[in-house]
Amino acid sequence: MDHADHDRVRAAVKVAIESIRRIHIDVLRDDQHLADDFGVTSLDMIEILLDLEDALGVRVSLEGAAQAPTVGGMVDAFMIASATATSVDSAYESRADKTLRRDRELQPPSSTSE
Repeated sequence: MDHADHDRVRAAVKVAIESIRRIHIDVLRDDQHLADDFGVTSLDMIEILLDLEDALGVRVSLEGAAQAPTVGGMVDAFMIASATATSVDSAYESRADKTLRRDRELQPPSSTSE
């Protein structure tokens, strides 16, 4: 990941926080605590994570976000997710393929009775 990617992720994190908590982007600093400084609740965090998943195409779990309680921590969490994970669409597709294969294996063979 390069500096441009880091800036893109930082901007997306700030936009997501701004849209949920109505805090102007210029006020957000990397060292600020989401819950303590801005009153971000667990429901807010879920909304922020969903917005970021849509914007960036990668997923960070609620547990992972809890380990990154600051603005900068969220940026780092999504940078790591971007570097180590496949896209959300690929993950869903893979999971869907596995489900279809499992369902086919579980279906009884069709019988042709005449």
